[in-house]
Amino acid sequence: MHNPPPGLLADPQPILNSAERLAAIHRTELLDTEPDPAFDRLTELATRFTKAPVAFLSLVDANRDFYKSSIGLPEPLKSRRQMEGRTFCHYTIQSETPLVLDNVIADPFYRQVPAVESLGIRAYMGIPLRNSEGQYLGTFCAADFEPRAWEPAHIQLMHELAETALREIKLGIALRELRRKAEEARYAAMAREEFLARVAHDLRNPLSAATIGIALLEYAKLDEREMRALQTTRQVLDSMNAIVGDLLNISQFESGKFVLHARRVDTAVLLRDSVEVMNGLAESHGIRLSADIRPDLPALHADYERALRIFSNLVGNAIKFCKSGDQVRVGATPEGRFVRFHVSDQGPGIAPENLSKLFDRYWQSDNADQRGLGLGLSIVKAIVEAHGGEVGVKSALGAGSTFWFTLPVAEGPEQRETPYTPLWH
Repeated sequence: MHNPPPGLLADPQPILNSAERLAAIHRTELLDTEPDPAFDRLTELATRFTKAPVAFLSLVDANRDFYKSSIGLPEPLKSRRQMEGRTFCHYTIQSETPLVLDNVIADPFYRQVPAVESLGIRAYMGIPLRNSEGQYLGTFCAADFEPRAWEPAHIQLMHELAETALREIKLGIALRELRRKAEEARYAAMAREEFLARVAHDLRNPLSAATIGIALLEYAKLDEREMRALQTTRQVLDSMNAIVGDLLNISQFESGKFVLHARRVDTAVLLRDSVEVMNGLAESHGIRLSADIRPDLPALHADYERALRIFSNLVGNAIKFCKSGDQVRVGATPEGRFVRFHVSDQGPGIAPENLSKLFDRYWQSDNADQRGLGLGLSIVKAIVEAHGGEVGVKSALGAGSTFWFTLPVAEGPEQRETPYTPLWH
């Protein structure tokens, strides 16, 4: 048994058996997989430019070389796609530099490799595939059945192809990890939304019963203190019902059960109704709520109830952050195939770093705020985008805020003839 060249182990098995190295190979998820065109292109380029009859990309496991891609290997090795026993690859992965052999028969150590006799290999060039963690995964190789002098350009080309193979492997690992994380996130979201939906459904019936009870008590003869207590309870129930409604809406969005019932809607009526619905809340906070209604507003093709929900969320938010004596205005402007609506307030404005987060689900500028779940604006965004519109905000600290959104204009005779009765008429 001839001694190996300096720096190489005669028996590379300890390197092959490294737990960290084997773990890195298994993370690629390439062992025992079908050929891949991405890798086949690389081995094809290797044979084309080096003029070598054989090229292959191998993953070196503890007991075998698995050929993820190969050109020119003889049968039955070509079909089996793996080789047991000692191979040139085992010595290639011991070094960061390529293993280049012009004539293996002339080398007393390498001519002992079984492939010299079994496959007739006479010249070999192997590039180690070393990942970013320093683990050797395998090799990218070219071989010839005759001795040959490998040119420096060939070695450089093989090195570049090996780097390309490593990038492809790394990309595959990253994509699979992203898919796994996306799937885990999807299941987590489904579980969360299912839980929220169940909670919302379980709360709806007792809240409805309590609301009916409060309504009946309003007809009873109560003194001033009892009436104030009753009104406070009614406000709490209204708030809880709004939260339940938000949870059910989010559940519908997540489950794909959210359906628009778009009809022809009078834009002026929608604006007037949005003020009428929210005026009581505004007055109770000392807020002046008004609508700017232009005479040239076209009709909408929209879900009236959902559009009204947009206004109730935006106006409700404006009222929540305004002080007594402030004004909130709603209005609309024609804008091509859409109508652009706005809700403007004289509130404290929004910090620039918070503008990009406003429409995120469950986000609130004040985590101590217990008046909602941070779902209102995300629901607005979902409803607007379901209509094919856009939503946004303009705001500056100390200068109030203007939330805007667009809804599509009604077009065509079918939309004009579609019967529709607004909810509040």
